[in-house]
Amino acid sequence: MRLSLSLLVAFTIAGVAGRGVRVAYEKVFLFYAYGIDQLNPEDQRVIGIKCAEVIDDEKGGCKDPKSEDPKKEPPPKYIPCVGTDRIYDPVKKDMVETKRLCNLREFMSHIDKSKWFTQLPVPGGKGAQNNPTPPVDETAKRINDLKMDQNRYPAWRVIKDGTEFNKMIEDVADVVTRTKKSLSAADYEANKARFEGVTKALDQVSRTRYVDHSYYLIERLKRDIPEIDIKSEKTGFKQYVKAGDVERQVDSYEFMRQETIDANKDKIDDFEGKMQRVYDDFYANDKHAKEHIVVMQSFEMANNKIKDASCGT
Repeated sequence: MRLSLSLLVAFTIAGVAGRGVRVAYEKVFLFYAYGIDQLNPEDQRVIGIKCAEVIDDEKGGCKDPKSEDPKKEPPPKYIPCVGTDRIYDPVKKDMVETKRLCNLREFMSHIDKSKWFTQLPVPGGKGAQNNPTPPVDETAKRINDLKMDQNRYPAWRVIKDGTEFNKMIEDVADVVTRTKKSLSAADYEANKARFEGVTKALDQVSRTRYVDHSYYLIERLKRDIPEIDIKSEKTGFKQYVKAGDVERQVDSYEFMRQETIDANKDKIDDFEGKMQRVYDDFYANDKHAKEHIVVMQSFEMANNKIKDASCGT
C-alpha cells in the first residue's frame, strides 16, 4: 500500500504525540461537530444522541423500548445530550434546574463510559465552561493533563444509531459538511469559529495519530533495514504501545522522514526504494498497521470533505 504524500508528510509534524493527546483532540473535534449539528432543526440532529439501551456495546444497535404497562408509552429509544444549570428563581424563591446545550464536560460524560463530574476541561475556570468554541490546543492539553483522554467512547454513544468507529467518523463529517452547505454566507460567518475549530481539531487528530503510529513504523524500518540511521526527535509526550496483548508507555518520538532519507541515501544503495518497499509491506501485511492506516485515512478524508465544502451550495 503506497501512502499518499500528505500522510507521509504528516509523520514529520513536530510537537505532537501519542494516544492520550490524540484522543483529547478527537473529543474536541466531536464536541465542535456536536455544536455544528445544533444549528440544524431539532428533528434532524444526530450527534450527541445515544441509545437508551444498546444491543452490543462494541457494535452498537439500539434496542426498541418496550413498556411493561401496555397503557403507558414505552420509554425513549434515544437519549440526547442535555446540559443543566441550577439557578435561583426569585418567584419560586428556590433553586430550579434549567436545560441548555451540553458543555464539553457534559458532552464527554455523554459519549464516554465514564462520568466526569468535577473536572473542568475548558481553560479559563467556571465562567468558560459553557464556551461552545473552546480554544482547541489549550483544551486538548488540559484534557490530557487531567487524564480525561481515555479511549472509551464507542460510535453508538457519539451519533444516533452509530455502529463502527470508522463509519462514525465519516458520518460526523457528513453532518458537518451538510450543515455547512445549508448555511447562508451570513449564517456561516456568524458560526465560522465552529467550523474553524472542527478543522483545526481534525488537523491535530491526524498529526497526533501519525506520530502515535510512527513508533511501529520506526521499529519496522530498523528491523528490515538494519543499517538505517533513523532521524527522530522526542516530542515531550508519552504514548502507549502494544506488543501482542501487552501494553506499555514509552517516550513518543517524531519520525523525521526527509532527514532520514538525507542521512541514508548516499550510504545505502537504493535507500528510498528500500524504504518504500518496507512501507508497502508494512501497511499491506501488518494487522496493527492496516487497522491504524484505515483510521488515519478516515480522519484525513473527513477533514478534506469538510474543508472542501462551501456554504450555500
